Amino acid sequence: MRLDFLLRRFACATTVFIALAGANGMAKAEDLPGYMQPIVGGKFILYRPGQPTLDAPSVPVVYQLLKSIGHSTMALAEVVGPYLNSPDDQAWRGSMLTYRSRMKSALDGLDATPMPVEWRDNNRTILRNNIAFMDDCVTKGAVTFAALKTFSDKQAPFLKLDITWAAQTQVAHWMTVISDWKSMLGADWDRTYAVSNTIYVARQNNVLFSDFLREYLGMTGTKFGCGLAQCLSCAVIVDNPDGTSHTSPTCVVPAASFSGKSIRTVEGHAQNGQLSVQQKAFVEHFSFQCGYCTPGFLNEGQVLLERLAKTPAPRADLDTTIRDALNGHLCRCTGYVKYHEAVRAVILADPNRYLS
Repeated sequence: MRLDFLLRRFACATTVFIALAGANGMAKAEDLPGYMQPIVGGKFILYRPGQPTLDAPSVPVVYQLLKSIGHSTMALAEVVGPYLNSPDDQAWRGSMLTYRSRMKSALDGLDATPMPVEWRDNNRTILRNNIAFMDDCVTKGAVTFAALKTFSDKQAPFLKLDITWAAQTQVAHWMTVISDWKSMLGADWDRTYAVSNTIYVARQNNVLFSDFLREYLGMTGTKFGCGLAQCLSCAVIVDNPDGTSHTSPTCVVPAASFSGKSIRTVEGHAQNGQLSVQQKAFVEHFSFQCGYCTPGFLNEGQVLLERLAKTPAPRADLDTTIRDALNGHLCRCTGYVKYHEAVRAVILADPNRYLS
């Protein structure tokens, strides 16, 4: 199965959310290498069969400005947090004075920013309050919890407005993009799916490859077992460009990671309604009971057979070779002996091909 999203039957919109760090970065985005270019407010990419990908326009710069200023207050907690109620520790002063300088630069350039007057005035208040808090800490030579709480309470209503406007700007922009794409795709819109990427969750993509196979391609042979890539019932075969192959778990790997790769699932073993040699051996040796782990064992065994066909193993090392190959696959019913025996029988049935 050759996977290149949308080559078969889907259009894919990929969304990436990455937070803007810092209030007034010294480096310009265009000066950064490509892999470090910031993606602020999300990135939508439309994949269509046989056509170039289509990148949606970025969110308006005003979103980036609103979010940066909101984060400027949040960052203050990182600066002062370790030094609360510790008047003898003055290590925070240097960082705070440096941050104040950047905050002042942002304030001085605020009038040049493209945003409604009400938004600009609110952001001016946030920046001024930030600077006033820092000046108070420097003057008193201490950072107290009471002062931080007072500052936080004072900033809360202004930050609430800032976050609201930023969210409205972002959502309105992407809803417009989706609406435009929906009109452009016409009937194909009903076959569109989305993959969401974010740094705020453990996995970069919420759509896992095991889910993609089952839910979008209807290929239910790949089983979701432990969800931790430990039992390998979800393993599929990945064919490498150099002609070799290996198995990969799919229960923890994002679907996008397999884009453009050649993948074989358990459905590919039988041909024209006839079981493969290895499948027949599994049946003859009663290798499975519930069969949940069988797809992973079949795929691993197939990778081993193909490897031995290219580089035969010494006859004396046969059992060790099989054991090493199947190691890591878990079976909760019959254990592992029957799987081992089935693979061994396939190899011994054609020793000139697999053994040296």
